[in-house]
Order: sequence, then C-alpha cells, then structure tokens
Amino acid sequence: MFLGFQTQIERGRMRVLCQQNFEKLRSRGFDAEKFSIGRFFRLARNSERVIVPGGTHLQFLRGSAYLPQYRVLAGWMFLTLIARAARSRPQMVSVGVGPLETLPARIIAHATCRIQNCISVRDQASRRLLSGWRMRVPIVEDVALPYIRLWHGRSSHSSAEECSPYILAAPAFARCDVQWWADRIVNSFKATDVRRVVFFASGQQSGGSDSASVRAISSRLRTADMDPFNECTYIYSGDVDHALSVINGATAVIAARYHVVLASRALGKPVIPDVYHPKVIEAMEMEPLH
Repeated sequence: MFLGFQTQIERGRMRVLCQQNFEKLRSRGFDAEKFSIGRFFRLARNSERVIVPGGTHLQFLRGSAYLPQYRVLAGWMFLTLIARAARSRPQMVSVGVGPLETLPARIIAHATCRIQNCISVRDQASRRLLSGWRMRVPIVEDVALPYIRLWHGRSSHSSAEECSPYILAAPAFARCDVQWWADRIVNSFKATDVRRVVFFASGQQSGGSDSASVRAISSRLRTADMDPFNECTYIYSGDVDHALSVINGATAVIAARYHVVLASRALGKPVIPDVYHPKVIEAMEMEPLH
C-alpha cells in the first residue's frame, strides 16, 4: 500500500512508521522507522498531517478472538487522539470500515471515524456504513492499485514459483470455514489438472495470523480421499514484487484477503472468492489490466 501511496505524495515529504517490514521500506527509499508511541507523538507534532493509508483498520468479526480485535480498534482511536493532541490532522485514506459485529466495536469505530480530520473509503459497503452514521465520505480507488498498475506495465514478469503449475489459496484468519476451503481446492485440482497448492499467508499481525488457518486446511486436505498433491506456504513479509509474482504465476486463485482478490483480478487470474463481507464482492468487480 505504501508503494501505491507514494505516487500521491512527494517522497521527501513522507515519513513512515510501521510495526513490521520497515527495513524493506527503507530499501525502497522510504524514510521509514519502527513504530513506537513516543516516536509517533514526536513525528505528529512536526507533521502537517498524520495519514493511515488503506487496509481494514476498523473491523470486528464474532467468529474471531475478541480481545485482539478490541485491542486493534482501541489502538486506532488512541493514535488518532494522540495525533489530535499533537495538533496534527489525522486522516484515514482509502480505508475499509466493517464489518462491525458487536455494539462496543461499532461505538469505538464510530468515535474513531468522527475524530478524523477527513476520511475516504475504498468500497461501497464502507460508505454505506458511514452514511448510516451521517458521515459523507468519498470513495477513492484502493491505494495499492497504482503500484499494481506500475508492476503490470513492466516489460516482463517471471513467476516466483516456476517449478510447476499451482493453485494459490489465500485464506484470512479473521474468518475461515476449513471445509469450504478444502472443497474449493479439491474442485480446482479437478478442474485444472493442477496437483499443487501454494498457500498465501500473512505474517503475524496485531489481530492474529493466517498460519493456523493454513494448517487446518492442509490437515483437512490430507485426510480427503484424493490423489496425492504437493503444497507449500508463502508467507508475505513485505516484498510486494515477490507477492505479485506469486499471484501472477498461479493457474487460479482462491482468496478471502481483499488485496489478494484485488490484485488477482487486476492481473487477470480466475478467482474464487471467500465472500465474508460485501467488500470482497466489490474487489471482484476489478477489471483486468491491459
């Protein structure tokens, strides 16, 4: 997302704080540092604005552990209040809001949105939710798309996984029906004659990790009555070019993660979406790049 966002802001005017992968951002020329509360406050005091670009920062699902999700929601509200205290202008740009499946989650998210200096969203579902709070917000394209276009427009691409064809499976830890995923992978094997699955997993995030979902799906596949197959797991660690190459090399994609669905559609891949929220349907409406 930062690579796409840099097309909208002059590189020298942007400083980046993040919990993970700040070394990779530095290697791409960003002025990036590891996040800490103290560093955030010091930079906010000297910044024209504090921007949270992209991502589903305000979400709560009943099927996932409550405490990590409440911690994330409270954390974003706390950071917004710190930015306000530092006399900066907090903004959320091209964010996804929702689903928010408990009353406390809705109250926290509502308060966080209200105290933003401005906010834009990336999908109609988020806009409808904020409209219900009597907030008028614009829809803008996802901040990852400018870089996906740039990557796609390069003269040539090679797959990061060239040894054999594969089905790419990208579940999300927030909500995962293991049997649904196992069935879709088996059906994709049958439809394509591909006998390899590459799991696409996020690294550890504040809300959780995809690794447990991947292990559960893999275990279910191993107990299924089917021909032998191969599998491996690609864990995203901030290398956007490699991640796009993994997506681009797939024969077909099964995905719940918004940005994997979006990138797969943009790169012209057949996609089976795990639609746990309307925003995934909207990502499926992305037209392939030419």
